[in-house]
Order: sequence, then C-alpha cells, then structure tokens
Amino acid sequence: MKKLLNKKYQDRNEKINRKLAGHKSTATKIYNQKIKQLLNTKGS
Repeated sequence: MKKLLNKKYQDRNEKINRKLAGHKSTATKIYNQKIKQLLNTKGS
C-alpha cells in the first residue's frame, strides 16, 4: 500500500513540477518580450 501511495504522490509531484515549469517558461517569454518592447521604444 505504501509503495502505491508513494508512486501516486511522485506522479502528482511530477505533474505539478511540469505545470510550474510550463508557467515559468511562459512568464519568462512574456518578460523578455516586454523588455524587448521597452528597448525598442527607447531606441527609436
């Protein structure tokens, strides 16, 4: 029983981590785009 629970818990953690990683990369992309926009407006 304990092994089963551990497996379930691990799977859940992996899913959460994957979700977080996805959000992180999206946030980073948006952040980089905003910085680019700021640099472009300053340059012109």
